[in-house]
Amino acid sequence: MPANSLFTNRLFKPLEEFERLHREFDRMFSSDSALKVRRRGLPALNVWTNKESAVVEAEIPGIRTEDLDISVHGRRLTIAGKRQPEEANYLRRERESGEFRRVIELPFAVDGESVEATYDKGLLKVVLPRLESDKPRAITINHTD
Repeated sequence: MPANSLFTNRLFKPLEEFERLHREFDRMFSSDSALKVRRRGLPALNVWTNKESAVVEAEIPGIRTEDLDISVHGRRLTIAGKRQPEEANYLRRERESGEFRRVIELPFAVDGESVEATYDKGLLKVVLPRLESDKPRAITINHTD
């Protein structure tokens, strides 16, 4: 086997693999399945906690409150909704329409009766108070002198 053929095989196989991956990405992102993959992470969320509660903020511009469904079950918050498509002749369309669903696992049990949600300028804010029985408690140490 000539020395050149070994060099040629090593040089061109990576290029062929790169071209195959490029074709696969093109196929994947040109189909409807790509929209479903990208929708999994929507809406974008910020989640933080303090001693009293958890707070979840979701960016969901262009959604009517009647198209949102927020529920708490145990330690899980579910935010689901639907963005209605606008009838337009788009030149560019980056905001997707259709249904979305996010389930957030919280680090503590929530008082479901006291959950509050507000929606302002496309930002949904959900405050989830921690159950009293789940809050950390200081333990008093008794002296036995």
